[in-house]
Amino acid sequence: MPIETKTASRGELEARRDAILTRVGLTMDELTERRRSGSMTADEWAAWEELDGIGYLIG
Repeated sequence: MPIETKTASRGELEARRDAILTRVGLTMDELTERRRSGSMTADEWAAWEELDGIGYLIG
């Protein structure tokens, strides 16, 4: 099975980050605080994981 490689520009990654935060209705600071306090929903946790990956790619 061939491996598919996807590419995204910095702008596309930033737009995706903004869309994720809009979907969960929180700012990055609010989501970070929820993670610290251990009170994240499953959707917020999924958002956090994706945002972490985007943060890694953006640098």
